[in-house]
Amino acid sequence: MLCRNPALLDFSRSRAPQKAKFLGELFPADAPEGVTGRTFLEFFQIDKRTGNPKGILAIDLRHFP
Repeated sequence: MLCRNPALLDFSRSRAPQKAKFLGELFPADAPEGVTGRTFLEFFQIDKRTGNPKGILAIDLRHFP
């Protein structure tokens, strides 16, 4: 994974470094979520309260300068 900003890989303190720098959070789609082991792509497609599937938005950042 190519990452030019270390804040994007810092998941400490509830992702505080990401929130401070980018005013939001980014998760690598193919990385495993810590509790379930699902990739973040799979993890965010399930509603945590109901277990029902839900939609997500994917943005391919490779096309941005």
